[in-house]
Amino acid sequence: MNAIKRLSKIGAVLSLLLSAAVQGMNLSRPHDIFFRPPAPQEEFMQAYVWIEHGLKQTSYASDRKTINVLKYLDCDQNALKMLDGFADDSCIGQKRAQLRVVDDGVRGHFCVNGDLSVPFNIALAWRFFFGHDLTLGAYLPIRSMKLKNVCWQEQTRMIDNQDAQVKSFLTNDFFCNVKRLGKDLELCDWSRTGIGDFEVIFEYMRNFEQQKPLLKNVLLDLRVGLTFPTGLKSDPDLILALPFGHDGATTVPFGGGIELLYGTWFKFGFDVELTHLFGNTRTRRIKTADQQTELLLLEKTRAYKDWGMQQQFTIYAQLYHFFKGFSFKVGYRFFKQGDSVIALCSNEHSALIANTAQSIEDWTAHDVMLKLSYDFGYDYDKYNPGFALFARIPFDGKRSVVSNTIGLMASIDF
Repeated sequence: MNAIKRLSKIGAVLSLLLSAAVQGMNLSRPHDIFFRPPAPQEEFMQAYVWIEHGLKQTSYASDRKTINVLKYLDCDQNALKMLDGFADDSCIGQKRAQLRVVDDGVRGHFCVNGDLSVPFNIALAWRFFFGHDLTLGAYLPIRSMKLKNVCWQEQTRMIDNQDAQVKSFLTNDFFCNVKRLGKDLELCDWSRTGIGDFEVIFEYMRNFEQQKPLLKNVLLDLRVGLTFPTGLKSDPDLILALPFGHDGATTVPFGGGIELLYGTWFKFGFDVELTHLFGNTRTRRIKTADQQTELLLLEKTRAYKDWGMQQQFTIYAQLYHFFKGFSFKVGYRFFKQGDSVIALCSNEHSALIANTAQSIEDWTAHDVMLKLSYDFGYDYDKYNPGFALFARIPFDGKRSVVSNTIGLMASIDF
């Protein structure tokens, strides 16, 4: 009977989470080994929720220098080059023919700035602990992002007739021209809220007690999972509209780690997680000429994307229950996504040129993470609630947009 009741609870929870994901009602990797609460000693289930707020968004260019989020792929945007690579009899080709001008590095260029914010990022999780050290977790993230204060500052000077042509035929009515020629491409602020990719993670977690003077326990963690493409996808009609998951790709994360307990209160651990993304086809913006810049890609077409593998390496140290139920953890994380490859679904444009986009090249991020938690197991017998404050501080990267965040988490084991 107990087994039947447990299975029915699992079914109810999974049905609820799957329903929320499919309907898009309810967005991080909620199974994150650094932020999640520790596995309970005796209880069968654990539920937790965390919410974090982005204090400041930082971006790193290809040379690893800090730069405005709208410049992390290109320092300026080229309105003349956006017209290249199209047939002469097309609407865009005819527009380019009107402009009998030379790109002097200033004419037709824009300096672009903007502010990206993450008002909230929420993780919902439910974990089930079975015999033989096996664990099943169901996870759903929810998040909100905003791009605001977008400013396009034109660099064209009024020196000669070529400058006058560019202003008259292109930049004086720039936003309308881009929207018309770029099939509804918008260059303005936006706000988006939605869910991320729903995750199911299977884990094997086992403690190996050690009879040594200093080392007391070794925790082995092995896991594999599947994420479903329920997350809000990138919007090809908005600039920097990042996806809330893996942009429509199904993924298989797998990894493992070891945590060592020294004495009674010092823990040291490291973890490696690799994620394979299955390629997918959807409408994407592509380059049609070598020197085009990424915010001004007018061509929108169906394309298959073969994603690069994601690699995540985490190392951390923890003062465990150093004062009653208090624990403090500090960690470092390196994240990298490899190069991706695009295959076009038509022969209208060159796949070689499309694959020169910086947005599909590898990118990296480095974070310092902090977590202060309290385990109420000292105060309760039947249920074991927990509470935590945490922060993530990025300090380096390449071709990436990262966020300084603070957050809080609440959990309960039962």
